[in-house]
Order: sequence, then structure tokens, then C-alpha cells
Amino acid sequence: MELKTNNRFGKDLVWGKLLGRFRDHGPTTDEVATINARVVGACNGPLEKNVPSDAAYATKTNVDRMAINDAIFVKHLEKTHFTDPNRQPPMHTLCIKAGNPRFHLTGTRKEYRVMENKAQDVMYAAVGEAHVSDKCKKYHDPLLKLYLGRPLCINQNEDVSSCIANGAMCEFRGVKLKPGASMDQFETIVIDGYYVNCVSVTQVESLLLKMLDGNAGEEGERIIELNPKTIYALARFPVPCLGPITKKSMRTSRRISFDQFPINCANARTVHKLQGRSIKNLVVSAWDYTGNRIYVCLSRCTTLHGLFLREPLNPNKTKGMSEEVKALKSMREIQHTTVCIFTEKIFRKAFCKVTNFVSSPDFL
Repeated sequence: MELKTNNRFGKDLVWGKLLGRFRDHGPTTDEVATINARVVGACNGPLEKNVPSDAAYATKTNVDRMAINDAIFVKHLEKTHFTDPNRQPPMHTLCIKAGNPRFHLTGTRKEYRVMENKAQDVMYAAVGEAHVSDKCKKYHDPLLKLYLGRPLCINQNEDVSSCIANGAMCEFRGVKLKPGASMDQFETIVIDGYYVNCVSVTQVESLLLKMLDGNAGEEGERIIELNPKTIYALARFPVPCLGPITKKSMRTSRRISFDQFPINCANARTVHKLQGRSIKNLVVSAWDYTGNRIYVCLSRCTTLHGLFLREPLNPNKTKGMSEEVKALKSMREIQHTTVCIFTEKIFRKAFCKVTNFVSSPDFL
């Protein structure tokens, strides 16, 4: 199916036409220059301070996605939290630790043992969402970092008919504690020097989420409750004996299980997760030149003014679009041929009926 409408670009028709040519024929040198004029910090490009705080980020890899989401959370802490342990952290921000973490027992199929405290500390501190994936290649975060209004993405099918499904977007609105649990039981953890409220998922009954996909409720928004799940996944733990833990640290894989909410923080998303969405402000952190990812990424943004780039688009690598363009042209040719054949058959059938009618004795 080919979608030919460009309602997404109603506020910037010139941008929509540029993308249409980009899709059909590949970009010209001037069009690449127009796109690259949106590189943040470049000559005549937008400034860092002009990047909207609510911008969505397009990433190439899950590790980059995790890093950007974590960096956005730290920026949030810098604006709203304190480095003084004597000051109470604000309640609009909350970290949720995975509960009941266990290691799989080697040599068994389904037996697990409780994870030691030191291993738990390493998991919460250095094993992020991009390091934990289940058999369906969905990612899970042992330490969710939430704040009021933070964009989230549900990663399991809970109620497909109500759009509470894998890939559905929502916003964090709060938590509902289990009976007997209270905010007095919250602990305080330190992230980049800032003190933050934290609670175990074992004390939380559900997350309160404002759904951004699907139909809104009678009052203009739909709030749902999302319950935690038991996750079985493969986690890549760093090897601390080899030196300080960094992005490039060697990691070893272990099968684990834990209880956590089936959501991902979604300020940043990989390009394929952006398909089908219209985004007002989009920051492209890195280009993915495989397939038609460049076009998919650019065409999410509703206006050229809302596009922000971390690096320029390489015109020599955009030729990868040619295969997709050939496929599109082939599809159009098949469509045209099919319509012509269908029309010809209808005409012949109608002509035969008229001929038979005119030559009949009754007519004469």
C-alpha cells in the first residue's frame, strides 16, 4: 500500500513536497543542503538553547537511546533536585526498582535463585534497559526513572482493542501503592550527585498513565492503570574487575528474572519505533543509512523548523534510497498495468454485449 496524502505537512507544504521528491527520486544537492542547515550549532543553524525541552529524539541504536533518555533525566534532576542530603527530594520524580531479582540456575530449565545484594547493586547502577532483553527482543529497565509528564512506551500487549499495546505512547502521571505501603517507606538514592526518591516495584500496585494513542475519554484524556509483570530476560552485566565501568566495558550475559512494569522511557526512540507518528519537534542524534531509514526519520517531523540534527546528512550515502525508489516505481507500474488490464476487460465485455444486441433479429 502506498500512502499519497501529506496531511502531516499541512503547516509546511514546502517541506512536504521536498520529502515527496526525496522519496520518489532521492535528494538533490540543494535539498541535502536545506536539511543540513538544521544542524545544531552549525553556521546559521539552530542553537542548542533553541532545542525544545519536549523534543523527541531519533536514535540509531538502543544503547544510544538509553544514553539519551538517561541524560535527559539527569538534566531534569539538575533543574529540580538537590545535592544536599538534608533536603527532601520533590515527589514529582520517582525511580522504581525491579523487585525479586533472581539468577537462573545453570544446568536447569526453570530454576532461579535470589540475586545477591552486590549483584543487585551492580544491576541497578550499571545494567540499563539496552542491556536487558527478553526472547521477543523487548527491552526492560531494572531501574525506571520517571517524572511527571515523562513520555513512555508500553512494550507488551495488555489490551489491544483499547490501544494498550506494544508501541503505544503514554505519559507518566503517578503511582498507586499497594495496601499497607506508604511514601514513608520510600528510600533515597543518589544519581549523578542528586538525591532522588525511589521505591521497589513490590510496593507499587500500578502506574497511572495518560494514554497518547487511541481515543480520549469523556474529559479529553484517558488515564489507565498498568500492572507490573514478571520478566524473564538475558542481561549483560559489566565485569568490574577489568576496571571502571564505562560504555565500552566488557560484559557477560546472565539469564535473570525480576518484577517490573512493561514500559520504556521514550524521550528517545529508535527510528523504526517512530514509524507512523507525526512529531512536532524531532532531534536526529545519528543517521541510519540502511534501507529507507533516512526518509522514515525525516518524514516524521511535521515542519522543517521542527527538525534538529546532531550531525549533517552525508549526500554520498543517501544513494541507498535508490533500491526503495526502484521498488516504489515497480509497484506503481504493476498498479498501472493492472488497472489497464482490468479496464480493457470491462470495455471488451461491454462492447460484446452491445454488438450482440445490435445484431439480434429483434433489434433489426
